[in-house]
Amino acid sequence: MINTTINQLGLSEKSERLVLFSKTYEGHYLIALNMFKEKPIFGHGPKMFRFYCSKEENFVADNACTTHPHNFYAQILAETGLVGFLFLLTIFLYILFLFLKNFYFQIKYKKQLISDLGLCLLSSYFITFFPILPSGNFFNNWLSIMIYYPLGFLIYTIKNNKFYV
Repeated sequence: MINTTINQLGLSEKSERLVLFSKTYEGHYLIALNMFKEKPIFGHGPKMFRFYCSKEENFVADNACTTHPHNFYAQILAETGLVGFLFLLTIFLYILFLFLKNFYFQIKYKKQLISDLGLCLLSSYFITFFPILPSGNFFNNWLSIMIYYPLGFLIYTIKNNKFYV
């Protein structure tokens, strides 16, 4: 396991360069980047990654063509363009802002601003939308459950004033 990981990262003596993700993921990201460059404003449309990468002229590497690019941000940029990306980025930055605001209150006033339940719900979204982690297909039903199920609890806690302490 250790030797395979070292080889995949490009840390062995035989490797030409450092690879942060596997070469397969790197191929996914390159295809998504090419898609974004072609249509940067509105993208190619949801679930169009598989059709774009299956064309011979869009070949990047072996095993790079799958159903999605395995990263929410790369997928949203490629399939919905800047319009969809700004929506996703705004959500992530707002979650980050709430965490930093809560941290500031804990340091300055020795008081927690957001309830424990609110922090747990925000943490689930922070982990789900963290930009550099590989992820699934944003338009997948199973991941939609993972995204929207905690949203109901979050809305409930905000509506019943249980979000803030």
